[in-house]
Amino acid sequence: MPDYTIADQEESDATGSVTLVSPNVTVDEAIAAIRDYAEGIDGQLHYEITVVRSQSDSEYVCRGKWVKDEKAAEIYGSGQVVSDTWPAIDTDCPDS
Repeated sequence: MPDYTIADQEESDATGSVTLVSPNVTVDEAIAAIRDYAEGIDGQLHYEITVVRSQSDSEYVCRGKWVKDEKAAEIYGSGQVVSDTWPAIDTDCPDS
């Protein structure tokens, strides 16, 4: 599990977003960081988790869309997150 710093976190009752900063992180480590952070989500229906190597980076290593259940996936994820088990995470990693 890579070390990361939490930056740019915003939360409401239903949604949230956060940027995780982890220097020299690989794609696999970024996915692990997303999953690690997602384990602590409590209460929201949809969460975007972005991993970057530095806070000034304009490009991300990976981005994860976490949804609590199928209904939340339809409302907040435009039905893009599909899973047999919930909550679920859909990851997008441009370098993979």
